[in-house]
Amino acid sequence: MGFLDGLNNMLRFIQRFPDPDDLFGVRQRYEDYIQRRRDYRMGEQDKQLKVKMGQADDNVRCNLIGKAINQSVYLLVGQGVDFDLPGDDNAKEDVWLDACWKANNKQVLLHRSVQNACEAGNGYIKIVPDGMVGMLEGKENVFPRLVCLDPKWLSMETNPEDFEQVIRYIIRFNTTAPDGSDRARKQVIEFADPGWLISDYYNDHSTYGKWVLMSEENWNYPFAPIVEWQNLPSPNSVYGEADISDDIIELQDRYNFVASNINKIIRYHAHPKTYGINVGKPDKESMGPDQMTLFTSGAGGDKAMIGNLEMQSDLESSINFFDILGKSILDNTSTVDVNNLKDKLGQLTNFAVRVLFNDAISKMNVKRQLLEIALKDLNHRLLVLAKLPDDPGEVVWPESVLPVNETEVLNAQKTELELGIVSKQTISMERGRDYEEEQKRIGEESANESNVGDRILRTFERGQQ
Repeated sequence: MGFLDGLNNMLRFIQRFPDPDDLFGVRQRYEDYIQRRRDYRMGEQDKQLKVKMGQADDNVRCNLIGKAINQSVYLLVGQGVDFDLPGDDNAKEDVWLDACWKANNKQVLLHRSVQNACEAGNGYIKIVPDGMVGMLEGKENVFPRLVCLDPKWLSMETNPEDFEQVIRYIIRFNTTAPDGSDRARKQVIEFADPGWLISDYYNDHSTYGKWVLMSEENWNYPFAPIVEWQNLPSPNSVYGEADISDDIIELQDRYNFVASNINKIIRYHAHPKTYGINVGKPDKESMGPDQMTLFTSGAGGDKAMIGNLEMQSDLESSINFFDILGKSILDNTSTVDVNNLKDKLGQLTNFAVRVLFNDAISKMNVKRQLLEIALKDLNHRLLVLAKLPDDPGEVVWPESVLPVNETEVLNAQKTELELGIVSKQTISMERGRDYEEEQKRIGEESANESNVGDRILRTFERGQQ
């Protein structure tokens, strides 16, 4: 940590309101933990080379952490998620739930929430009753609003005898008071049998560091208005594991360090350096790429000479080490880099693709299991608020999130059909087509072709008479 980093931290400490609930800085360290991973995902990474005043900045940031998190998010929710409730798809609860999610921009909400979970280790969605207007069966309707909460501002307290049972959620953040001054806000959502109590507090300079109660509200449901889930399972804590651990950040720093040094070497030494001996008087040292460095012969000779100095290495060892660091980051985050396979993509079979993505898919499946529990719980709570049958049914994930060689799939289906182990209807369903509708169309086309053939034959026969 440099001097400027230390100064920024000091300013942050001065600007923060005294928080009697965080005397030992536990919450602040958690915020810093999440913010550091967020910064690294966005490419705001520590510069590895010191830059003197007036000196060129050779720092390079090659953001593999951002690539790792983005790929993890895309695999999990990039192709969307559907819900299958019991009974008819046109049932009132099914139609209402679809409309509620649509009003809350389902795909965007899930993408943002999952991305937060990747950075922090936990994802949170808050239910605000009657907070969203959307369309239901062609008419405007009021739905619960689903809010993607920033894990940076949220902490949980659990039953001392059961860490999986959350009894209190605390949301704390800084905002602005009505008069424009700085103010800290806190909302505490705590279990108060049989429901929950929601308390809002504020803290500013006028309260001298004390939290002042603004309002209280009873949440008369057995569940909280917040649904949380772990990004990756943690066996002994309610807080899950983030995609990026401290060792990955260290690898990213070393990766950037090597890239920056290679960039600096190239800037100084990639061009040939022209020099001259006994071709002029060296008034001053000239090291620019478009300048000639002049020397005088130390041996007393007067023979003039001009030549070029060039690098004796192509930095192969440095580039190899750079590649090793990059591969370590990708391997430790179960990330696949398809850029290294561009020349082989046409040769990869579906089996080879599955092997290539094996670790990434295994990681995705674990995340699916955790997110699925949360989504079913969230759907259950939404249906309870709507006073509808509250069975959340099942979460329907895409059958495959991997690229597929369609020719290989078609050949396999053709072979199965020829062996008599599958029906045309099954293959039609696998291809995403309506078998009965396609059969009807095929019959109509055959009838039309027969009619055209009959007309041609009759015309020909009349011409022979």
